Amino acid sequence: MYFASWSEFFAMGGHAPYVWASYGIMILSLAALIIGSRLSQRRWLALQRRRRQIAQQHFSAGKPNKTTISTTQER
Repeated sequence: MYFASWSEFFAMGGHAPYVWASYGIMILSLAALIIGSRLSQRRWLALQRRRRQIAQQHFSAGKPNKTTISTTQER
């Protein structure tokens, strides 16, 4: 399809409302998908960091430290 001017291009031969609405819906859908995916990824990463911190705290709480070992060996 060939358009003689920019105004004819934007008019799309009388089909402009349908054509530009479909482009707008497509762009909004893609933007929503990208934003939703990034937010979901950030939430997942935050959850994994929290789980790692809890696991490290739990592991270090059950692990005897040097002062506990030295006092129990002296008795």
